[in-house]
Amino acid sequence: MRGASMREERTEEYLEAIYKRQSKKLPVTTSSLAEELKVSPPAVTDMLRSLDKQGLIDYSQIKD
Repeated sequence: MRGASMREERTEEYLEAIYKRQSKKLPVTTSSLAEELKVSPPAVTDMLRSLDKQGLIDYSQIKD
């Protein structure tokens, strides 16, 4: 169960980071999220694709 909880926390972190950037009218890019969340750009891409599959974001709106 701990793994599921950690994934949920990570999902929330990504959604919060996306929301904060959008609310400040900043571009939401793979590299900006990677820098903010202190992860690699490929890790961001993987997570964003997962969030898109879950219907939580529209990955096509994210810039590389």
